[in-house]
Amino acid sequence: MMADGMTIAIKIPPALARGLRDPKSTAGRRLRPAILKSLIIAQGEVKKNITPGWGAGFRKGIFSGALMRSTTYRMESPLKGILGVNKVYARIQEKGGVIMPRIKKMLAWFDKRQKKWIFAKKVTLKAKHYFKRGIQKARAPIKRTLQKAVKDITRDMGFR
Repeated sequence: MMADGMTIAIKIPPALARGLRDPKSTAGRRLRPAILKSLIIAQGEVKKNITPGWGAGFRKGIFSGALMRSTTYRMESPLKGILGVNKVYARIQEKGGVIMPRIKKMLAWFDKRQKKWIFAKKVTLKAKHYFKRGIQKARAPIKRTLQKAVKDITRDMGFR
């Protein structure tokens, strides 16, 4: 399950678009590495925005890093890539929200710093927007990467 995804659109000449639809075409094969590079750029920016201390394991500057490690990308088709986060709690960290107990009457956890149990009927998390900010920071380098690839392909195919 991916919490959020990213889609980037670029304008290309219609003749090139026809060539890109065929994944076996030279144009399609040459654009795929640019799409992968774009996903890697975006993944790096998203990971930079995940702040130490969010995880439940945060104590004295140490955090689990599970959210950061779960930021992944995949190629959905030869010309379409998806970036997302594979943790159930990724969406609430990104957008904020309220956590309430589903079965019991209260939420409970042990606070090691205070050395006592904490009980709450609900916990409200502020939106952190780590994914959105990462994508915004990655837009310019992704645009340059894809524009360069399309420009090289169109030049080689005889388009201007």
